[in-house]
Amino acid sequence: MAKHLLDKLEILVSDFAQATGIGRSTLQGYLAGRQDIASMLRPNAHRFLTGLGISDAEGWELFSIPEEKRPEWRSDRPPPLGHGPAETGERPDEQIVLEGPLFGEMSLPADVTIYYAPEGEGRFYLMQLADGTMFATSRSVAPAGGRVLGALTGARFGRSPTTAPPGAAGLKS
Repeated sequence: MAKHLLDKLEILVSDFAQATGIGRSTLQGYLAGRQDIASMLRPNAHRFLTGLGISDAEGWELFSIPEEKRPEWRSDRPPPLGHGPAETGERPDEQIVLEGPLFGEMSLPADVTIYYAPEGEGRFYLMQLADGTMFATSRSVAPAGGRVLGALTGARFGRSPTTAPPGAAGLKS
């Protein structure tokens, strides 16, 4: 199923591995069926689900994750996508509903809820330019004058967030 999803999304395994931080050989083992995907440890499950842009519940159903494996096989994203941070003092991701499109290396239309980790590391970073435009790019090509809000961790299309994003009142998009 995982290989089918990557093929359908037209994502190369090497690109997915790089974007998620899951080792290519580890990912190949899951995709080829040499390793049981349900045995994936929580950090990789989080990266895997986030990379596919699906909720924990969708992942459990798509990959037939047994009930006893679900506490480990989940993401740390806020509901409705995930189940919140691990119980290690991590901060949950913040969220914004885009009032206008997101530009840059990753583009998204308006009215999409995006999730970002203010102190996180990732492939794409959410920035707000001086004119209020939201921009997503890698740090190495970030435009001058932009304020980095954090690392992008996910997006949700067609639904408003369940809770108000912290500090979003001061953000324009």
